[in-house]
Amino acid sequence: MDSLEWTRRVFRLRMIPNRVSSPADAATLLSKVLGITTDQIIVYSLAITPNNWESPPSRIATLRFKLVPPSLRDCMTQSEWRVSLPGAGHGDDLILDTHFQGMTTLNDVDPARHSVDCIAISGLASHPFGSWQPRGSDKTFMWIRDSLPLVVPGARAIIYGYDSDLMEAHSFQTISDIATSLILHLKAGDWNLPSSKPVIFLAHSLGGIVLKDAIVQAADREKSISGILDRVLGALMFGVPNLGMDQSQLMAMVEGQANEALIRDLSGESSNRYLRQLNTQFDGLSFTRTAQILWAYETKESNTVIQLPDGTWNKQGTPTVLVSPDSATNNQCRKDKSVTIPINRDHSNMVKFSRGDAQLGIVLSSIIEVCSKRLPIWAGASNLAHSSNKIGLISSSTHDTAMHTASTTGDFSDDLKVLGQLELIMTGIKELHDSLYSPELDRRIDQVEEPFENTFKWVYDLPAFTTWLQEGSGLFWIHGKPGSGKSTLMKFIYKNELTWDLLHDWTSDALEIKAGFFFHYRGTALQKSFEGVLRSLIIQLLAPIREAFWRQHGELWSDFEALRKRQAGLDRQIHDLQEALQRTKSKMFDLAEQKSHQADTEMSIAAGYRVEVTETKEELEKSEKKICESLEKVAAKRDSTDELLRPLANRFRPYATDPETVLLAGIAAQFRALQHGFIRTLENILHRILDQDKVKMDVVLFFDALDEFNGHLDTLSRFLQRLGKRPSTSSTRIKVCFSSRPWEQLRKYFSHCPGFRLQDYTRHDIEEYAAGKLAHSQVDNSLISPLAPAVITRANGVFLWVGLALKELLNFVVSNPDAATRENLEGVLQRLPDDLHAFYALMIERISSSNRRRTFALLELLIRQTAPPVLAADIRDAVLIESCNTFDQAILELQSHRRCHLGLVEAEKDLRLRADISTWGGGLVEINTRDNGEITLQLLHQTVMEFATGLDFKRLVLGDRAAISHENGHSLYLKYLICNKIDERHFFIRRRRPHVGSDGLTQKIFHHAEQHELTTGTSQIDFIISIPPDRFKHDFQMQLEFQHGVEDPASSPGPMTWNHLFLLYFATLNGLTLCLRDWISEHPGTLARLCQHFTKLPLLNNLIFQARREMSLKRHLKAMEMLVDAGFPDNNDLEFLDNYLGAICGIEFGGIRVTDDFAEMSKPVLHDIANIIFHLPKNVQQPWDLLRATCDVPGCVEPHLQTSMIIQELIRRGADPFARYQSRQTMDWVLGFLFPDSLDGHKSWDLGRRYYVCTTLLSAATWQHATPDSWLATVTEFEKAGYDTGDIRQDLRISTLQTVSGAAWAPSVRRPAWLSKPTTFRNEAGPEVTSNTAGSGDTGPGDTKNKAKRGFLRGLLNRKKR
Repeated sequence: MDSLEWTRRVFRLRMIPNRVSSPADAATLLSKVLGITTDQIIVYSLAITPNNWESPPSRIATLRFKLVPPSLRDCMTQSEWRVSLPGAGHGDDLILDTHFQGMTTLNDVDPARHSVDCIAISGLASHPFGSWQPRGSDKTFMWIRDSLPLVVPGARAIIYGYDSDLMEAHSFQTISDIATSLILHLKAGDWNLPSSKPVIFLAHSLGGIVLKDAIVQAADREKSISGILDRVLGALMFGVPNLGMDQSQLMAMVEGQANEALIRDLSGESSNRYLRQLNTQFDGLSFTRTAQILWAYETKESNTVIQLPDGTWNKQGTPTVLVSPDSATNNQCRKDKSVTIPINRDHSNMVKFSRGDAQLGIVLSSIIEVCSKRLPIWAGASNLAHSSNKIGLISSSTHDTAMHTASTTGDFSDDLKVLGQLELIMTGIKELHDSLYSPELDRRIDQVEEPFENTFKWVYDLPAFTTWLQEGSGLFWIHGKPGSGKSTLMKFIYKNELTWDLLHDWTSDALEIKAGFFFHYRGTALQKSFEGVLRSLIIQLLAPIREAFWRQHGELWSDFEALRKRQAGLDRQIHDLQEALQRTKSKMFDLAEQKSHQADTEMSIAAGYRVEVTETKEELEKSEKKICESLEKVAAKRDSTDELLRPLANRFRPYATDPETVLLAGIAAQFRALQHGFIRTLENILHRILDQDKVKMDVVLFFDALDEFNGHLDTLSRFLQRLGKRPSTSSTRIKVCFSSRPWEQLRKYFSHCPGFRLQDYTRHDIEEYAAGKLAHSQVDNSLISPLAPAVITRANGVFLWVGLALKELLNFVVSNPDAATRENLEGVLQRLPDDLHAFYALMIERISSSNRRRTFALLELLIRQTAPPVLAADIRDAVLIESCNTFDQAILELQSHRRCHLGLVEAEKDLRLRADISTWGGGLVEINTRDNGEITLQLLHQTVMEFATGLDFKRLVLGDRAAISHENGHSLYLKYLICNKIDERHFFIRRRRPHVGSDGLTQKIFHHAEQHELTTGTSQIDFIISIPPDRFKHDFQMQLEFQHGVEDPASSPGPMTWNHLFLLYFATLNGLTLCLRDWISEHPGTLARLCQHFTKLPLLNNLIFQARREMSLKRHLKAMEMLVDAGFPDNNDLEFLDNYLGAICGIEFGGIRVTDDFAEMSKPVLHDIANIIFHLPKNVQQPWDLLRATCDVPGCVEPHLQTSMIIQELIRRGADPFARYQSRQTMDWVLGFLFPDSLDGHKSWDLGRRYYVCTTLLSAATWQHATPDSWLATVTEFEKAGYDTGDIRQDLRISTLQTVSGAAWAPSVRRPAWLSKPTTFRNEAGPEVTSNTAGSGDTGPGDTKNKAKRGFLRGLLNRKKR
């Protein structure tokens, strides 16, 4: 390489100290270490590295040299150089390179403005940085670095590099290997965390295939990896060979090289199952995750390469299209051109833009379009309290601390306050405990293996540990390798009386409390989450105080409850008598009205209503007197009970200010308030307990397996640090002992803490363990015992490795008795890998290839299971149907298996079950037996869970089949549970159902169906559609109503079978958007024809209001849009419209929910739904009529309870607010709330809601054709209640002197606090309407009719008031 070429190259400088804050400073630093002047270095960018392991993070720069530094002239051909900083320590070198591999940040963004990360992935045989630069000698511009951050607000630009060389390549990595590396880099940059910024990818050629493979891999892994997908907004794909490419020339170049298999995977031949499967899964995942994908394709041919006589290759071959438009757009250029971008360049140059390039503007605009997408709307983010209530976190009791405060002869307010405090503690603390407690919180410590006899006793001889127990404070860290016995030791310490003897201080009067939490990654969500920690600690810390309080005041509380029940009975009697008195007075008023209007028969006919009272005046007066006498007697009894409050209050008064009482009362009140969401409330309660200054407490906490926490370790680490640091005012002293692996993330927080490394002290314990294992074996171990020291040495402190190695040796002796020599056994031991994951891989390799699919299925089922644990027999049966694609195939397989077991006793069946699991599990699965004889399974160790959830696990077990298999544990559970959901009388599988109730079984089906789509990007449409229709309808309780005379939609032309109908119902109820998409795609035009046979088919209601809310509402809205676009007629789903309007009503009236299952929705979500409705393929008047038509359905929410936003949108889109519906104006429909055709046909609305209806409608448009006379009674009613009617009268041209009674109107003084008049949207044009005078002297042809309406209105309002 000559000097000129050197100066044209772009370099990357890494590990720049954080203190270097400007390009000029970076140039100065580098010039000093290279011995050149600063002006010989041009630094184009300086940014903070995305690596999360650096603290503080270093910086990274892109730069060029004007000359070759003398110190580098002898090594110019290298691609990486290390240069030492003066005075820096070992490992603190600057790293200069040209390969740009890994993540390179190209710009910094102000944290307040940082909104999105754009990550670019280069293509095949291209440079990570140079492939995005224009050709030529000018290397000063690179559009991703220099233009994108300026144009896309708040964007941070990053490029990702990997080895994609074609010639002389020695890497045999596959596309999946490169994708795995990308995932790990994304994880290292914290893009898997909720706190990270949204991401958009820019991918060229092979980079797009790598990205797709990474997305597919990540979706099917545990949350620390799949969390990456939660942040993906979309991608812009440049010339990605989705359907393959012409790679004949490339194959010639790599023939015989290590990377030949990688190039073969890019083939466009129909036999390339890898690309087809990858397309299917990526399309599904981008759809379910609502990611926007744009496809750019080349429109110029590219020169192919040819080999020259000297053996080199040159781009002088015949021009051809390397990636066709169909392949580059995944056929979207034929289906949806709106997501495609033609670029008039060849394949290589389509991403090389110069400054000011017109094509660059189009690309940047497309990036802005994707970046402007909102993040997915995750259910529960703003509704935590509500969702918590649904699962029992918040008491549903309607009782609060408010008690009877009616006026009495004595003043008992102080007594009520004292007893109110007692009630708050007794009920509130019980609600807290019942809401937080779950048996699973204590289950893990019982599952941890008991220590082997005579092991771990040495821990009480360690001065560091015993001194900390007796005199220390803060944190104590026990760390060790995986499998070294950390959990067993922690259980030993936690349960051992010696621990508490050492902790106890007999001179202290403080309350001594112990608490512990053992994390369990293989367990339930509560066993590995921060929520579980908070729940457990609060319960354990409060337990001694709560129990002591109950013992002291439980009897008093019982007496108080008995008195309250007596008072409640008397209050009900008083209420009933008061209602009876009100009804009697109303009848007396109606009787007087009836007499005054007896002659006005036209009124009764016109109104369609007649007030009639049958009792006489004397009878009503007598009834009134009797009710008053009874009311007086009951009220006297009620007052006398208040006298009993004082002695009860006096019993508690001396304790009302006790420290324990004040502490418990504050906690109960805080929990009931739940002001900041559930988790935040628990955090505040824990802070209150630990920071309180009322009760002296000495607290010691034990945490096991921090590395099994299912969240970011920084969160948990900071939590532990804060636990050990209490404010000086606190009366609580805390010390915390915890265990974990010695991960770097934990070292940076706890390396200064006292503690010890477990494997340094366990050699004697391991010797005892090994001797015990050999002594209890049934095999002659005379040849193995001499190898025990070698086993122990190889184990290096890991108990688990010892157990596995001894098992290998014993199995060899049993399987090869003739070859069981000392030499052969030493060979077996020598071949065993030291690393546990490598050991597990060896165990997998020993499983026969014919059983590998079932091995994969078994381990997948164990890592995907939900609580409660599934029984072994159920897991075995689920494994058996792993290859079944239809319901009938699965049933036949299960029936066949059962027939093979006919005649066997239970013991024999259990033996076969254990044999199957042992064969498939290869030693990685433990078989356990419960006390009741049930057999359960679990993975051997947490390290096996990590192994089975690793990115390369699937390829290791299934080999090449992994690339084309989309099954996982969720799909296996789904198929098996559906088989068991079907009635056993028709499809008998076995006598015992899965270990879960009917409702729980249905919920598990729903869960696994949705998770299968979200983790694989594929649907189970073939299996679901194959379910027998009659069983589907029976077992899944479908709610359908046929058109008159229709019995079976299959009787109509076209593919309208019951199976299709049930699939749609099942898919919408479970939010299976991929199932819906696939069905609609395969059956165009069928949905509208199918719906013709039903008057009720609640697909939209299922999808939006009934579907499970664990996932994104945005995905459900997308599915709703698909149904509407496919021709779903909304009049089949009036229940959806009812719930939708009810949701809007709930927003306006403080979050009222229509049903217990209806989750509150935000206005933006409701507006998105409205937009879908507005875009129905019908005329613009239809939406208004559609919403209004729900009034015809008894019990539906009236149509005008919409936010002004949506009403105005309706009018803006052309809906006519004056249109007639069934011969009546919209205004008449509003009056219909007061003049219904049938009093039973409408709900009874309170005055506030009717006032809201009127003001909202009047704010949206001027009601030019309204008849003011018909509004007088309504306006007068509002005024009597104190509502402001000035705007209503002005809008309707009603005189301020007009009232129903003819009396002058006076301005009101009250306006509801919750009501703010919506922004007006008025049509000021049009003639002014002059209304008839409606006073007492009405004249004209309409007088009689108006008088009749007013008379009717008075009677109706009186009835509504009653």
